[in-house]
Amino acid sequence: MKKIVITFLSVVLIGFLVYSITFYHHSSSASKLHNDTISAKLYSDSAKAYVQNKPNLAILWYTKAIKKLESISSDNKTRHLLANTYVDLSCVYVPQGKYDKANEFRLKALKVAGETDLDIKAKVLMQEGVSCYHQSRFEDALKLYEQAQEIERKVNNPPVQIKIFSNIAIISYQQGNTKMAVDYFNKALEFAKKSGNQGLISDAYINLGVVYMNQMDYKRARQCYLTVIDYYKKNNQQQDLMLCYQNLGSVYYMLEKYDDAIDWYQKSLELAKRLDNKIGVAKAYHNIGEVYMLIGDYVQASNAFIGSLKIKEAIGEKASAAYGYRSLGELYFTQKNYSKSSFYYEKALQIDNALQLVKEQAKDYANVSVVYGEQKQLDKAIAYCNKAVKLAQQIDDKFGVSEDIRTLGGFYFKQKNYSRAESCYLQALAQKKIINDQESLATIYSQLAELYTSKPAIGAEKKHNLRIALDYGLTAWKIAEEQKIPQLISEVSNDLSNIYKELNDYSKAYHFLEINRKTNDSIFNTSKTEALTFAEARWNNEKKQQQIAGLEKLNAAISAKKLAEAKRHRFVVIGLIFIFVLIIIIGGLYWLYRYKQREIIQQKQLSRISMLRLQNIRNRISPHFIFNVLNREISSEADKDKYQEMIGLVTFLRRSLEITEKTSVSLEEELDFVKNYIQMEKRSLNNDFRVQWSVDESIDSRLLKVPAMIMQIPIENAMKHALRAKEGEKLLSISISKHDVGTQITIQDNGAGYHPENIVNTRGTGTGLKVLYQTIDVLNSKNEEKISFNIEDVKDRAMSGTRVKITVPEEYNFEI
Repeated sequence: MKKIVITFLSVVLIGFLVYSITFYHHSSSASKLHNDTISAKLYSDSAKAYVQNKPNLAILWYTKAIKKLESISSDNKTRHLLANTYVDLSCVYVPQGKYDKANEFRLKALKVAGETDLDIKAKVLMQEGVSCYHQSRFEDALKLYEQAQEIERKVNNPPVQIKIFSNIAIISYQQGNTKMAVDYFNKALEFAKKSGNQGLISDAYINLGVVYMNQMDYKRARQCYLTVIDYYKKNNQQQDLMLCYQNLGSVYYMLEKYDDAIDWYQKSLELAKRLDNKIGVAKAYHNIGEVYMLIGDYVQASNAFIGSLKIKEAIGEKASAAYGYRSLGELYFTQKNYSKSSFYYEKALQIDNALQLVKEQAKDYANVSVVYGEQKQLDKAIAYCNKAVKLAQQIDDKFGVSEDIRTLGGFYFKQKNYSRAESCYLQALAQKKIINDQESLATIYSQLAELYTSKPAIGAEKKHNLRIALDYGLTAWKIAEEQKIPQLISEVSNDLSNIYKELNDYSKAYHFLEINRKTNDSIFNTSKTEALTFAEARWNNEKKQQQIAGLEKLNAAISAKKLAEAKRHRFVVIGLIFIFVLIIIIGGLYWLYRYKQREIIQQKQLSRISMLRLQNIRNRISPHFIFNVLNREISSEADKDKYQEMIGLVTFLRRSLEITEKTSVSLEEELDFVKNYIQMEKRSLNNDFRVQWSVDESIDSRLLKVPAMIMQIPIENAMKHALRAKEGEKLLSISISKHDVGTQITIQDNGAGYHPENIVNTRGTGTGLKVLYQTIDVLNSKNEEKISFNIEDVKDRAMSGTRVKITVPEEYNFEI
């Protein structure tokens, strides 16, 4: 019996031990599974906290989480968690431009999750779309987003749906489909509010800010961005904060607060560098370049654009690189370096053609056409502009179409193809009426007025053309007055003054001439204020950059000193020497900066002295006194002939004042002035006086620039000193022709010849020639090719007398 009990107890004990061991083994396995899952989740959460600030650290934590999950026996939940971690890890590589690496982990996610896990499949499709977007493959990205959207309708994961809506909206916005972009941004906001997730709501506000920017509602856009900054700072969302800084910089740029714009762009640049976000760094550099270009600091602008382009090309941001090339083209166009401008515009065009970005292609073709237009290569300009028009029509970009057709009309006008120019202007006019662009409407009406004024015609046809020009000019004037745009008012009033003058309505011509003068004075004052604003912004930014550089160097010195103290006391001496050397370097750099600034100021002063000397030479009389007296006489004059004569005199004197206030004028203006002067002086020379004109038809007198009064003073001397005292036939010959060296102007009379010593006998002072010689000397000092001005005594059977030869080189610079 005892043996049976002992045997039974032994069996029970062995069974219990086996059960205990088995139970312990299963319990340990369960516990192990539970602990590893928790560890992986903690690693993954840690990684998410570092994604925005320290992406490399995030990659490390995600890798640890993946290793933990891969070691666990596979079930559906574990596989889903592992696949989700793969997707999260792929997201970190995309902003760094490591697209192959990102794709590797997306494929692992799909393999682990299998076909049944739709949520993972939607996330993978969406992230693949993000990767395509960063590589400028927009159509591929949209297709992937739409596929992800179809799956998410079944899964119903709000954060992923919101992200998809936003991504589609961003691409639509970049492709110019604003309506579609607004619709998807509103959908994202609606879903975000339903979810109650503050992070998603903040993202929606960012997108709304973009919409407000597009609608030029900059104050509301700024408020959106400032609202979300606090949330991003609180939650340490550094990537989002960086984008918010960029957007705020753009808002202040549009508000013309350039100091603030650079401050915000600089903040985004510093943050992007800390985060190793190459796309963010490239964008910040580009934005800073745009501001510097606007305020005239072309060196800083060029450096910023090139810095941005290097990064974009390295990471394959093609569309963004094209945008950078376009900005460089604009920068060199502003500096009139047309060869470089055309080079960069063409590079942008090549990229946009390859990516089939139609709206950007249209801009590129239009930009290249304008460069060719400035270089007077009108056939090429017209060909490129026609391409721009077709592309803009293809995407129904009404504003782009109207601007390109108007530009095309200008090219035909320069070719003197008036019928095609008029056709283009009328087409552009119809488009502008549709989009209600009032300012452009006034400009086109003004261009039509100029076209009809310039059309070659005589007699009744000429008068008919002038009446049509007057109708267009008055229509442009009405709009210009309503819009209250000074530059527009100035241009239209000048056109109307010329038209009324051609119609011999001198009182109205004088009226619009006065409006033109007052408006130009206002524009000049405004331009001075803007120039001061730009100069102040540039100076403030330079000063801030110096302060930043000084603070960075000071911080480096302090850090070096603390490190030296922490290691050994003997490094104190080395630290002090380092600080001393650093101070010397900073002092040297500061001295060099001040030296350069003094040089710049000195050059500006020399320029101003040159201008003042010219003004002092020309401002010899009080024009306001003369005009007041003449106006009183005109208002009291009853005789019609004398009234017209005095009106002509007032117009002549007003024109004289305008010309003498300029360094250069067009040949057309100078000829107009000279003809008026000859007309007024003819009576004093009797009927024996006649003028011979010879003007080369290949010369475009509207475009050719000459020094002010270059012809008037020699002609005045010829009529006063050579012809007035001459008996018999009095002949004045004026010839203008093209030569290899430039344009040659020849003025010859049949008087007694050139005898400077006899000027006293004709009551001349020689002041006119002194003014002319000093003017030419000042201008020639700024040019390698010189204007030549020669007076010679001619004894010839055909025509003896005095001959003045003037040669104006091509591409002569009249700026002082």
